[in-house]
Amino acid sequence: MIALINENESLNQAAHYPEIYTGMPVPERREIVEWLTENAPTHLWNDEFKARNAAKKIMTIPDDLPTNSRKGRASGGQDLSRYFGESAQLPLLTHEQEVFYFRRMNFVRWRAAEGLKEINTSRPSLKALRKIVADLEQGDADRNLIAEHNLRLVIPIAHRLHLRSESVWDYISEGNAALLRAIRGFDYGRGFRFSTYATWAIVNSLQRLAGRQHREAVRFTPTDGIIFDSVEGSLESETEEQMRVRVARERIAEMLDALDHRSRSVIAMRFGIGSHDQPKTLKEVGEYLGVSKERVRQIEKKAIDSMMAVDGQSVAMGA
Repeated sequence: MIALINENESLNQAAHYPEIYTGMPVPERREIVEWLTENAPTHLWNDEFKARNAAKKIMTIPDDLPTNSRKGRASGGQDLSRYFGESAQLPLLTHEQEVFYFRRMNFVRWRAAEGLKEINTSRPSLKALRKIVADLEQGDADRNLIAEHNLRLVIPIAHRLHLRSESVWDYISEGNAALLRAIRGFDYGRGFRFSTYATWAIVNSLQRLAGRQHREAVRFTPTDGIIFDSVEGSLESETEEQMRVRVARERIAEMLDALDHRSRSVIAMRFGIGSHDQPKTLKEVGEYLGVSKERVRQIEKKAIDSMMAVDGQSVAMGA
């Protein structure tokens, strides 16, 4: 499945880290330090990284965690229903699982960055290099696992937003890239669910893609083998921004219709929809509704699951 997740150069991720072998010459070690310094992925800092016994607490694996992703790979040549079925085999992570993987991913990447700062650049030790590379590989493994457990978020949104004249696989690929960017930028310490954060990151990215493709479809039209700028057609057609707003409103409205009144209110307040122009915290929503923060979190999770189910049903029916 991860085959469709290709991080672009701007994400600055290394596909493979160099092997550190016994007897490696010092000049080669220096080159590796330089390469790692330039290519190591970034991390988000959290104060708990420097807490007492942080490494032991963060690296200890709870019993209920999924160990790794599936062996299967999906390719663009497969039909959409099969790809959707494969991605649906992996459930979304629980909040506790998300916290564990994001915490560990950022911790080992931070530890690798610290190791690169402290290493003797004139004569890097093999032990230090092996530890740095091991941390970076662990961070990438955690990133991939998080991504594969959230691929199910991409397909229904891509299917909903893609222009009928364009390939849905372009949208899935762009959605997967947005998912990886969301993983890189997600701050687990703020208490939000990643699936919530990623859903809106994917929507925003695919809306921009739909807008670009719509603009090109209006601007360039083939006639008798000649490509010309259709100014008149542009004036008669909806603008890119109008199209984006319309598509977003239709999609969100249909998804919100699947919710009861309280669930719609929670989603609206949490994401600043409608009359709620600014997103509210769990505490603020709880105070407004007269319930606890945990109850708001439960309502929000159930609501998002229901909204995603609406999109999933649309894909299954070929809508």
